[in-house]
Amino acid sequence: MSSTSVLLVILLDCLMLCQGNRPRVTYRDRGTMTKLYLPKPPADRISQIMFRNTTLFYASFGEIDGASVTQDGVRVRLTNTNAVLMINRVDFIHAGPYFIKMLNGNITGREKLLVVTDTPMNPHIKADTVSPVVPEAVTLCCNSTSRSKPDTHDLTLRFTWRINGTLATQLRFSANSSCLIIKSTVPNDRYNRFTCQAIEETQGYSGPPSMESDEFQLTPRYGPQFVDIDGAGSLSPMIMGDVCCPVVCSTDCNPSCVIEWWREGVLLPVHQTSDNQSRLLDKCPTKTREITYTCKVRLPENVGFTASMMERNFTVSVYYPPKITNMMYFDETDQFQPINTSDVITLPEAIKLVLRVDVDSNPNSDVTLLHGQHIVGTGVANGTTGRFSIHVDNPQCIHTGTYVVRATNFFKEKITAVHHSEGLFGLHVSCAPRVVRSTNRTVGLTRERYTAIPINVTVIANPSPSFEWSEGVSSLPVLKANLYTYIIRGIVEAKTMAEYREDHVNITNGLGQVLTVKFQIRPEGRT
Repeated sequence: MSSTSVLLVILLDCLMLCQGNRPRVTYRDRGTMTKLYLPKPPADRISQIMFRNTTLFYASFGEIDGASVTQDGVRVRLTNTNAVLMINRVDFIHAGPYFIKMLNGNITGREKLLVVTDTPMNPHIKADTVSPVVPEAVTLCCNSTSRSKPDTHDLTLRFTWRINGTLATQLRFSANSSCLIIKSTVPNDRYNRFTCQAIEETQGYSGPPSMESDEFQLTPRYGPQFVDIDGAGSLSPMIMGDVCCPVVCSTDCNPSCVIEWWREGVLLPVHQTSDNQSRLLDKCPTKTREITYTCKVRLPENVGFTASMMERNFTVSVYYPPKITNMMYFDETDQFQPINTSDVITLPEAIKLVLRVDVDSNPNSDVTLLHGQHIVGTGVANGTTGRFSIHVDNPQCIHTGTYVVRATNFFKEKITAVHHSEGLFGLHVSCAPRVVRSTNRTVGLTRERYTAIPINVTVIANPSPSFEWSEGVSSLPVLKANLYTYIIRGIVEAKTMAEYREDHVNITNGLGQVLTVKFQIRPEGRT
């Protein structure tokens, strides 16, 4: 036989011998009752039932000597084949090897090893860092020790991990011995509650579990994850001078982010800021149709790591009352001329009056042209620019007077009152003199002799007319009824038959032909 074969045989024999001498292990929870079965002491000699190095009982020729209960509460009972050791309440003092020993020192049969188990020490969690920067990895370790006896037991501590009371089974978690490895932290880990629990195990046996550890929480650090503006979607238009707005900008950062409100590129003072939230408070400072607000969130300075700034904006309409900013009219040379307050526009009859009116308002205005209390024209909007055109066709002398351009709008949903702006100007429509309501320029008058006869004619004219009576007619002052109506008066006295004649008055204002109005003086009773 070769030397290798001899060595193998020796090793196998040693292995079998060692296994044969290994004690049989019994595991019992502390405080429970147990029975241990040892070989029955020999009937032909004296032997001892041993615990560790202490004699529990003497056996003489197969019988137990003396009392069968020791000071540690162990009783013995012999059966046909065994010595049965009974312990009502196992405690740590009972942990260790039990065996039968002869007086000569030889041990009969295999030892019985009693392992008394108890809950492991209350575990606690330690982390390699409690404030990782997302998505750094973190290792959590569950620290606990065994309380089972004897210290040489073969029980192994095993650990279970829970997150918010549920076993940690997500793919980003992995267990390694007593540690839980979080492969990549996430912001939500700041709200997770980690606990661990220890239990002792060996093949075919599990001891009582430990208490669950105290909850452990991480404080991961991270920059802004989002920007939300709550309330912006349902905003009504604000009124100029109001405070904007019932909106709140929120984000999620750790440490808390700096939240800034910007109006059209201008940084606003901070208002009502709390943990990762800020309410916008801004009084509309200028007249504008709409304002864009921007919420910007960023990390504070010197936090030890960097993250990108995030922002979101919204636009709100601003309502304000109308203001007429410019008025112009189209003159006879086809050019637009400005109209200032109290200006007078002069146009010839039948030339269309064309006005251009610029109005600054939000919402858009309705524009009308009024003469007295009557609407004589309505503005037509040119798109959404706030420019309106008003046309008055075929104006006549009788249209001469003071006109008002009125722009009106309503603050819908907030203010029910009407707001308006007005522009005033005068309009003179020029026309040659003409007799009011008549084309008959011959007037027959019948009077007695030696009678002063008044002769009058009412005309429309603009500008004011001049006149000249025929010889023999005395002129009286002109009466002006209004801006365009004049009563031209004269008086003639008939004394002789020759003075019963035809008289006339010539009227002109420089426009058109001279208007001649004739008056035929006839004696009374004659036709």
